[in-house]
Amino acid sequence: MYIEKAIKGETVSFEWMHCDANKKNIPCEVQLALLPEDKNPRIYASIVDITIRNETREKLKQQNKKLAFQNEEIEKRANELTITNRELKKTNNELDRFVYSASHDLRAPLKSLLGLSDIVKEGMDPDNIIQMEQMDMMKKSIIKLDDFIEDILQYSRNSRTEVIQEDINFEETLQNFIKEHEHMNGTNEIKLNVDIQQDIKFVSDKRRIKVVLTNLISNALKYKDLSKENQVVSIDIQCSKDKALIRIKDNGIGMSTQDKEKIFEMFYRATKISEGSGLGLYIVKETLDKLKGTITVQSELGKGTTFNVSLPNQLTVLI
Repeated sequence: MYIEKAIKGETVSFEWMHCDANKKNIPCEVQLALLPEDKNPRIYASIVDITIRNETREKLKQQNKKLAFQNEEIEKRANELTITNRELKKTNNELDRFVYSASHDLRAPLKSLLGLSDIVKEGMDPDNIIQMEQMDMMKKSIIKLDDFIEDILQYSRNSRTEVIQEDINFEETLQNFIKEHEHMNGTNEIKLNVDIQQDIKFVSDKRRIKVVLTNLISNALKYKDLSKENQVVSIDIQCSKDKALIRIKDNGIGMSTQDKEKIFEMFYRATKISEGSGLGLYIVKETLDKLKGTITVQSELGKGTTFNVSLPNQLTVLI
């Protein structure tokens, strides 16, 4: 049959098992072709040992089976991870809503307790120093707890709410901060130097920028160095069409190199005198990430600290 096809001029190719002198079967590929320009039909036969090719083909076949199995396992695992991620996302959202709701509900009785403590203190004998000190301690603890809850609320708001782009007036934002914190302990002893250069429209999230500035400036005021005669906090803000560069510098107690590497971690406190929750700078970093901004810190123990913030101007968003 093969020879007949070859005589007709067809190219013939087939596999054949050849038995050599040692009676060993060798797989071969045979090709038959009619020799041209010959009066008597003659057929050219080519026989090639295809042992290696067959072995390679079999290996590839086994590899393909293995890859197919692995692909099935990967796809199965991917589906499981998708379901797990969906469940985790749902759990995180529910937990976030719970934290926000619980924190919000806790603040109401705390505010009432704070107001009641002021009323009780007004009716106390001012000469009873011990009781007056005890009331001050209680009030201080209530404020500390309220501040901690406020930190939790800020973190929750930042993680669950979208960025709102609006016009930012840094001068106005800073003046509001100064007004709100003018009675903060020790602020009268600190010289506040402010330099704001904003002659261009700046767009970002007003609430989040307030969170960043409030935390950074409050820390600069809080961790002052009482051993220094001149205590200074400098706030420099430079705006351009691309970004705002904010520098908050103080000559306070400063921090060590080891602390600088960890200050943006959750619940980390760089000093033993800290009375905060350890969430402030973590919230600042998370908030800036949301705004696609950056923050760096330079600090030396006993000399002071400088925070440098870069915020992109989202002006094109409102155009």
